[in-house]
Amino acid sequence: KDHSISQKQIELADRIRNKRLELGYSLEYVSEKTGIPKITLSKYESLEIPTIPSDKIEKLAEAYKVSPAYIMGWEKNNLETDDIITTYNLTPEELLEYNKIKDINRALFFNKNQGTDEDKQELDETLKKIFIKSLLKKREEEKNNK
Repeated sequence: KDHSISQKQIELADRIRNKRLELGYSLEYVSEKTGIPKITLSKYESLEIPTIPSDKIEKLAEAYKVSPAYIMGWEKNNLETDDIITTYNLTPEELLEYNKIKDINRALFFNKNQGTDEDKQELDETLKKIFIKSLLKKREEEKNNK
């Protein structure tokens, strides 16, 4: 039996580690959000466990607010965060703030599952615009106060 690790497995491990770090999440936090033990997450990232079951891929995708296809490397970019991170060069603190806003938004608005997917998307887009506007204003004020 061949135990060599494929390039795809290496890329998958890199993607889940990089996405976690990009979001500023600790292994503990991801473990709490997904129910996947911290040690298992660590082994996925370090390739000690090179094959990740699909149900775990789905849980990671949900925690990282990306699609399972993104985690698998089948689609290059993702939903909400990638464009805002690169366009506005968010610091880890700013990114954490942005993700908190989205989490709160979803929890408040969609707990009872009211609202269509379009409603959710529109709300996310609106919140994103407001976040960016306040972010740029805050950065401008900080620049002027120096």
